Amino acid sequence: MAEHTIVESFTPLWWISTVVALLVLWLSLRYLSTLPWSKLRKVEIGLVWFVLLRELAWQIYYIYGGSWDIRYCLPLQLCGISQIVGAILLVRFHQGWYEFLLLLGLGGAVQSFLTPEITTIYNWLTHIDFYVAHGLIWFFALYQLVVKKRTIRPNAWLTAFLIGLGTLGVMAIFNKIIDGNYIFLCQRPIVENPLIMGDWPYYLLSFLGFGLTNIILFHFFFRWQGKRIGRDFKAL
Repeated sequence: MAEHTIVESFTPLWWISTVVALLVLWLSLRYLSTLPWSKLRKVEIGLVWFVLLRELAWQIYYIYGGSWDIRYCLPLQLCGISQIVGAILLVRFHQGWYEFLLLLGLGGAVQSFLTPEITTIYNWLTHIDFYVAHGLIWFFALYQLVVKKRTIRPNAWLTAFLIGLGTLGVMAIFNKIIDGNYIFLCQRPIVENPLIMGDWPYYLLSFLGFGLTNIILFHFFFRWQGKRIGRDFKAL
C-alpha cells in the first residue's frame, strides 16, 4: 500500500496552499486573456512541454529514490488523467474530451482542493506539486473557456458521463492486471468525505452518483454562464 497523507481542510496550511494556488490561477488566466493568438500558441507549447517534463522528472525521482511502483506512481488517478487530457487539448482540440475535462475533471480537482490526499511519499516537494498538478486541471479547463472561448453542447453532460464510465472501465481492467488502485476503484480513499459512503464495492455507487450529479450541475452552470464568463473574465 502506498503512503497516503491528508492535508487537513481549513487548517492554516490548507488555507495558504489553496489561496496561493487560486491566486496564481486567476492571475495567469487574466494575463493570458490579454495576449494575441500568436503568443498564446507559444504559451500552449510551453505548457505541454512542462507537463511532459514534470511527469518525466517525477518518474526519475521515484526510480532513483527506490520508491517507484507501477501500482502507485503512474499519473492515472482521475486528476492525473484530466491533466493529461488538458495538455492534449492544447495540441489538438476535441469537443468531447473538453466536455469531460470541464464537467468531470474540473469537479474532481475541486474536490481534491477541498479534501487533499497526497498518494505518494509526503514532503514539501510533493505538497507543492499536489497543488501545481491540480491547479493545472483548473487552468486547462478554464483556459479553454475564458481564453479560447470554447462552449459546451446541449448533450455535454451525457458525453462527459459516458467518457467517464469508459475511463473507469479501462482503469478497472488495468488495476486488476497490476493489483493497483488507480481512481480508488479497489480501495476507498482514506480522507474523511461524507460523499464517500460504505466500503468496497458500495462506495463506488456513491462515486458514480456524485460524479453524475457533479457533471449535471456543472453542465447547467456552464451552459448558462459559460459565454458570460468567457466574455467578462478580463473585467474581474
